[in-house]
Amino acid sequence: MIYNNYEISLWTHKDNFVAVLGTSDTYYIAEAHSPIYNYKVDGEETLKFIIPIKYAKLDNSEWYFSLTNNSLLANEKRIKLIFDKGTTIQRIREFIITNLTQERDGENLFCSVECSGLAFYELGKIGYSLTFNENTVIAEEEDLPNPNDTISPTLGYWMEKVFPTSSNEDTAEWQYKIAMDYTEILSGADPSLVYEEPGIISWSDAAQGRFTPIYRTILTEKARFPNIEKSNKYNICQDLAELYGVYVRIEYNHLS
Repeated sequence: MIYNNYEISLWTHKDNFVAVLGTSDTYYIAEAHSPIYNYKVDGEETLKFIIPIKYAKLDNSEWYFSLTNNSLLANEKRIKLIFDKGTTIQRIREFIITNLTQERDGENLFCSVECSGLAFYELGKIGYSLTFNENTVIAEEEDLPNPNDTISPTLGYWMEKVFPTSSNEDTAEWQYKIAMDYTEILSGADPSLVYEEPGIISWSDAAQGRFTPIYRTILTEKARFPNIEKSNKYNICQDLAELYGVYVRIEYNHLS
């Protein structure tokens, strides 16, 4: 799916602007066209579009090869997909070029450009020493000053370990936020917490041997123990999202 108002632009890995590859209001065979943007519930994003090289009477080869010969349109260069540019609802999605394939359709020659989300590239390279499981909580509880205190393994507890609010790591600029929408299912719920779903939690044996359902009547925050062994931070976010039944969305803030 792609929105009507968009711009696809090329940037260096250091986030320096190179060129506009295509927009929604350009003639479809003159520049990049036919974009396909996919967003999955686990936070994975992909983008694919076509750059024409030679189409019938159109010869776009000089422009295209000027990009490739200077290695500007090579793997791991950044692509920005900007929706509603210059408006109050502008949204920017960031990608890395992962594959370039030249294809021919009759006399037409074009390049298919495949991109993956920039977050996968950045967060997928860090955090390989992180291991989260039940022993993580047990070890921390042993260090608590009061031996009767316990730790609840909520989503916020684990995410604080992935993106510490006070950190000297290279990932200090990364932050997390839990933002739930309980308007239709849980009255009075805190959107920054993940609760157990309403429903039957057990059954009681009533008179005449008939079982009666017992429903959850209070808000109970989800507590789970993941089994994550030396994974990177991108995969950890996906694993935690699946474990707690939530969706992942990664946003980049751009200074104007």
